[in-house]
Amino acid sequence: FSEFFDFLYTISKTLQISKDKKIRDLAKVTSIRISKTMDSESIYLLTKKWKELERNYDENDLEEQARKYGISKYDDYDSVIKKLLVKLEERSYEHFSELLCLGLNPSLVEDLKIQGFIQNLTQKPFVIGEENFKNELMEFINHRIMVDNMYVQKNLNFFNDNLKKIYELLVLLNKSNEKNMDFINTLKPDENGEVKLSFEDLKLKFKQLGEKITSLNNQIEFTQSLEEREAWSVLKELDKMDENFNKYKVNYSLALFSIVNYRFIMEKYGMGSLNEIFVRFKKILKDSCSEFDELWMIDEKSYLIVSPGKSKDEITQLVNTNLKTIENFRFIYKQDIITPKIHVAYLDKQSKPSINILDELIKQIAAVNEQYNES
Repeated sequence: FSEFFDFLYTISKTLQISKDKKIRDLAKVTSIRISKTMDSESIYLLTKKWKELERNYDENDLEEQARKYGISKYDDYDSVIKKLLVKLEERSYEHFSELLCLGLNPSLVEDLKIQGFIQNLTQKPFVIGEENFKNELMEFINHRIMVDNMYVQKNLNFFNDNLKKIYELLVLLNKSNEKNMDFINTLKPDENGEVKLSFEDLKLKFKQLGEKITSLNNQIEFTQSLEEREAWSVLKELDKMDENFNKYKVNYSLALFSIVNYRFIMEKYGMGSLNEIFVRFKKILKDSCSEFDELWMIDEKSYLIVSPGKSKDEITQLVNTNLKTIENFRFIYKQDIITPKIHVAYLDKQSKPSINILDELIKQIAAVNEQYNES
């Protein structure tokens, strides 16, 4: 009988180290109350508590939750902990991937390339732990900035071009009004204060004035049109220039400037340094543009100068001036001097009248990029 109580005591002490709090707590109470002098009531009450625990003890929900993490109820404790630690690490990747995805979408437009990256990151958050993920992420962040900048630039170019046209129409309208006022001032009233005026002359003047007002109104409506603004692009502008060249032989030139080592700058010196270089790079190119030139961002590393009416010699001079200015500017990061490697491809329409000169320039830049990446 004594050995039996020792056996029960050992069982209750063992159960006190259970991982289940309910079992652990009840075993502790049992160890305190169990003794050789226990009466039948005490034994009954303890037995009742253990039977209630058995009846109410439901592991189904816990087992179902555990199976989601690849844990079986037959796994030992060490195995369960290891599996949970692995899942915890993966969950931390999921958390950070969700945060990254929130900030990757461009704020102004949609981009399929970025959407594909976000989808892959959402489905495979563990790629965050891969060695090259940081560089890949920086490249997509730079791409996101570029997409927004291109959208802003497109709209700025649209409004700039159309505001110029509105201004020109206003100047014509003002000149027409001045001529009409001069005409009125030349009229000499008779003794009755009346003047003789041809109805046809008056009709013509009002017609000319009405045409100018209509042109101005049409241009304003065009500028306000969201559809026209969204359709505006450098390709559309170049199509118009090609049409003018084919009809009237009006030449134009393009110069495509590209920073071929932008990935190296981004990876070694960071996004901040790369953005600083691009801001300065853009300003140098913009300052070199004449009144009718336009500056377009083509991709995350390249800018295009469109110069209506410029010859090959003139665009060559513009390119050389820009290259000299860029070479003389020093980009400093801590103690390092950052040297952006600029490649330029330029061409005028008259030199290659039968081809798409923008496509030709992009091919030339792509060839240089390929050579640089292989070196």
